[in-house]
Amino acid sequence: MFKGVRVLLGVCLVAAASHVMAREEQVELRNELVELKNVETYLDGLRSLQATFQQIDPDGRVRKGTFYLQRPGKMRLKYEGSPQTVLADGNFLIFNNPDLDEVTQVPLDSTPAQFLLADHVSFGKDAYVTDFKEKNGKVYLSLVRADDPDAGRLTLIFRSHPLQLQEWEISDPNQRPTHVFLENVTNNVRLDPSLFTFDRGRY
Repeated sequence: MFKGVRVLLGVCLVAAASHVMAREEQVELRNELVELKNVETYLDGLRSLQATFQQIDPDGRVRKGTFYLQRPGKMRLKYEGSPQTVLADGNFLIFNNPDLDEVTQVPLDSTPAQFLLADHVSFGKDAYVTDFKEKNGKVYLSLVRADDPDAGRLTLIFRSHPLQLQEWEISDPNQRPTHVFLENVTNNVRLDPSLFTFDRGRY
């Protein structure tokens, strides 16, 4: 008899613990959804940005320069001491390397950069959220294209309070990461439209 009571009590305790854990998971999920919505709202309100940056390439090379962003669809990475330019003109992501007399243009909407440059940010529409967490005062958000998850991954890293974009990491289809750190960030600044116009003879 006592053995049966002990078994029944154990079952009740396990059930109660499972119920508590399920409620805690629900609360955690709700909190994550609220924080994810906050990130969407922040990015929607970020119409332009200027910052200095440090970039670490997949081969470990470190480069510095100035980053310009104008949503929707436009950005430029201008490197110090180099004529190389990465430019989004609203339609294409353009990689210009005058040293090699080489220009590569890729449709912007086929790249992970589109997540950051879209006119309206909606993570559930065109992107899958593969990871979302808050740790040590930072928010980490990893995204892949919904229609082509193998095309590459973009991880945006924000200061959590108040929200501010501080870093991003782009991994190409071969999982080679390029990491960019932003400093001296100015939000919603007036930028010269010519920054986002590509003229091969100019650069």
